[in-house]
Amino acid sequence: KTCGLKELSVIRCTGGWRDMEALCKCCARLQHLRLPQSFLESSDNGLSPPPLMPIARLKKLRSVDFRGYAGRAHKQRPWLTDDMFGVLGQIRDLREVKADDQKLLSDRCFWFLRRHSGRLRLLHLSGCRPMSGDSAF
Repeated sequence: KTCGLKELSVIRCTGGWRDMEALCKCCARLQHLRLPQSFLESSDNGLSPPPLMPIARLKKLRSVDFRGYAGRAHKQRPWLTDDMFGVLGQIRDLREVKADDQKLLSDRCFWFLRRHSGRLRLLHLSGCRPMSGDSAF
C-alpha cells in the first residue's frame, strides 16, 4: 500500500527498524518526519540495521525532528547516536534538522552533515554533549 502523506508527526511512540521500514515503503513522498518525544529501539541481537536506515530512501524528505525526553525512564532515554545520524547525510534535499535531549550525539554528527552545508537552513541541537564550534563551521 502507498499513501500520499507529505507530513507525519507521531508523538510519544516507540518503534524500531521494521516500523521505519514499513513507514518508508508506504509513504515515499514524505517531506516532513517528526517524532517528538518518541523512542526508536535498536535491535538487541544486532541482526537488524540501525532503525533510521530506511529513511535514506525518502528522496523528498526535507525536515526531521527527533526531539527526545529529558527524563530517565527506559523509553525516555536518548536514542539518536552519531551513526544513526549518519543516515541524514544520504538524504539529498534535507533542509531542517532538530534534535533535542539526544545526549549520545557528539561532534561527529557535523561530519555527516558536511554534504548539506549549502542547503541546510535549520540545525537545532540542544541537550546534546558539549561540542566544539570549530567542528560545526
